[in-house]
Amino acid sequence: MSGPIGDLVLDADVLMSLVASGRVGEILSACSYRGVVCERVERETLWIETDTPGSRVAVDFLSLEASGAIARIAAAGAEVASFLEFAREVDDGEAEAIAIASHRRLTFATDDRRATRAAVRLGIYVVDTPLLVTRWAAVSADSVAAADAIERIETRARYRPAASHPLAGEWAKLSKERPLLAS
Repeated sequence: MSGPIGDLVLDADVLMSLVASGRVGEILSACSYRGVVCERVERETLWIETDTPGSRVAVDFLSLEASGAIARIAAAGAEVASFLEFAREVDDGEAEAIAIASHRRLTFATDDRRATRAAVRLGIYVVDTPLLVTRWAAVSADSVAAADAIERIETRARYRPAASHPLAGEWAKLSKERPLLAS
């Protein structure tokens, strides 16, 4: 797949996982998306952890935007009223992202079960971190890069799919492709 075919409204959890992977642009591009980030999601995505325990680094939205991996957007008009309605069910970032995805007929990316249920109920197509990462891994065919990205997501964003997730087995298989380093 080459170039984005559509905008993907990201929630904070998916955005942090993609940033933590160190390959946000590659992953989104391989899945034919450009990430879009609303104001409340940006406010919720301030930092990710580093490889040093207890250390973290700020998410650089200017660089992500300059690279074309993401675009920053704002809710407007009826989206604001919808946000207020959805905020009764889910956190503010997810509520704003769902409102934008609903009104603009965009795909929504979340790992949150409540947000997924709310979006699906509205007819919004939903993707999650495991789907994006495993699609990218299949397209890139670079098992070492995929394993490295998964390790970074698990350590820096503290995300791993639940054992019951349909792609948990594929995720685990990809994460084991990392070569062992000689001591």
